[in-house]
Amino acid sequence: VITDGAVEFRLRNRYRFGEGSTIVQDMVAYAGSPRIDFHTLIHWKEKHCMLKAGFDVDVLASTARTEIQFGYAERPTTRNNSYEYAKFEVCNHKWTDVSEGNFGVAIMNDCKYGISVNNCNLRLSLHRSGTHPDGTGDAGDHEMTYSLFVHNDAFCAKNVVREAYCLNVPAVVIEGHAADTKPFLHIDRENIVCEAVKPLESGERGYCLRLYECEGNRTATKVRFSTQAKSIWSANMLEEEEAELSVANRTICLQFHPFEIKTILVRM
Repeated sequence: VITDGAVEFRLRNRYRFGEGSTIVQDMVAYAGSPRIDFHTLIHWKEKHCMLKAGFDVDVLASTARTEIQFGYAERPTTRNNSYEYAKFEVCNHKWTDVSEGNFGVAIMNDCKYGISVNNCNLRLSLHRSGTHPDGTGDAGDHEMTYSLFVHNDAFCAKNVVREAYCLNVPAVVIEGHAADTKPFLHIDRENIVCEAVKPLESGERGYCLRLYECEGNRTATKVRFSTQAKSIWSANMLEEEEAELSVANRTICLQFHPFEIKTILVRM
């Protein structure tokens, strides 16, 4: 036991196997969250040996949701034909979720993007140990965090997607001076995600927003800005203007189709 306090309980395990490979793993349970993190340090010396983290979960689901960029794909959890057998491993970005009507389990990660799901037994790929083209490419020290997250309701952005972002983009603590904590913008629907804020490609004074709908639901939302803009435009992904948006009280109204991506240009 490493820590046992008001914020977290941390249990450290050490493993040794094979040709001198070692794993040091902290399992972390938090007081204010159902998420359990597995912070893992690996010193790897094996070749052609696959390392996976397995979770056998008691969930009845014919498909698993696996995150892809700007949305998710549904993959079968069964092996009934050759097409399903060919999906023995699929890509997932920040999370994979299997859910019933009002219960589900998600496996989240911060840098490991392959997973297999067979009858809701989830196996996250941690290390491949390949030797081509670089014979020592996977050897050495590696650090990663993956998480087990149980939610007692249906899959939605508020539980799974938000929690995966919290794992991948943790809060930054600023010390030594006063920090402006005023929100940059506010979106009134949980399933609309602001994925990026960047300077305008044109070089004008302002910024570009990349927003997307993450649940697969048609959604109407309002986006409120903290400062007044000169003008706000919808654009394509090349930042070519399409239409000027109506602004009232620093707020714009947007309509999203399922998994739709929107680019918004804000000129100051």
